[in-house]
Amino acid sequence: MSLLLVILLSSCYASRITYENLSIIQRGMSSKEVIAIMGKPSYRSFDEESEMLEFRTSESSIAGVVNIWFVDDRVTKMKSYHTNGCMDRNRAIEDKEEEESAKKEKKEKEEEERKLKEKEHEKEVLQQSEKGNMRLVDEVRRRSLNEVIAEAELKAKRRKKMDEIKKTRKMTEHHMER
Repeated sequence: MSLLLVILLSSCYASRITYENLSIIQRGMSSKEVIAIMGKPSYRSFDEESEMLEFRTSESSIAGVVNIWFVDDRVTKMKSYHTNGCMDRNRAIEDKEEEESAKKEKKEKEEEERKLKEKEHEKEVLQQSEKGNMRLVDEVRRRSLNEVIAEAELKAKRRKKMDEIKKTRKMTEHHMER
């Protein structure tokens, strides 16, 4: 009976954590695909950005462990290791620090991308402004040219009128002399 109990308990953790199975897991796979390969996860944790499934060979302090991280239900990272009790706590601390570091890097990258987009937008606005300024300069030039033309036409009309007046005076003077 005790042999049957040992067999039953060990079959609960019949490990799917093998090199062959781990080799199948690839970035971009969904959590359903991973679970189909690895079996039911032992633990699950998540935050606002990612989710992590943990697969273990046993619940004892000595076990093989595989952690698989997902973003938008797609594998982004996998880490496998063997625990020996005391090392679990240290590994958990290291994993947390690594995770926080990755989040910080991601936020820094997002901030850099945001700044780059801002600069590109500013450049676009400046280019549009320069185009607008050139249009404005062209418009001022056209107006100035039109004003110059209008002024020349006005001067020509005045000259013509003055010429007519002079002509009329000469004719009047010529008639008066007779």
